Amino acid sequence: MKMEDTQKLTMFRVIELHKAIYNKSNKIINKDGWGLQVEQLPVLMILYFSGASSQQDIADKLIRDKSSVLRSVVSLESKGFLVTAQDPFDKRKKMVQLSNAGRKLGDLIAAEISKLDKLLFACLDAQETEQFHALLKKCETSINEL
Repeated sequence: MKMEDTQKLTMFRVIELHKAIYNKSNKIINKDGWGLQVEQLPVLMILYFSGASSQQDIADKLIRDKSSVLRSVVSLESKGFLVTAQDPFDKRKKMVQLSNAGRKLGDLIAAEISKLDKLLFACLDAQETEQFHALLKKCETSINEL
């Protein structure tokens, strides 16, 4: 297989799209002064919508490894957006919740994230967006069944 052939593989096209979304989103988010990286947003928003959770619960909900969630938690905590404490019922667990500043940021992100999504995918009309979502879901289901 030649290098040019790998660029035609769907797997690599999806990876390139993922990188493009992250890079552009990080630039937009930092321009707006949120002081976050895109990979931290899901951690923050899980807590925003679900309330206090253990790091393992966050990792499970996001289908991410615990160490990547821990990096986001440490960074968000150092910026004052999260507060962590030992679970009073299970000393092995660390519970994570939003600080007051984290709740305010969550309010802002909840209001702005759909605008960012629309901006990133403005090249698609409503029908194409619906079809794209259906295709992504179909691929996700198929891959999870492997």
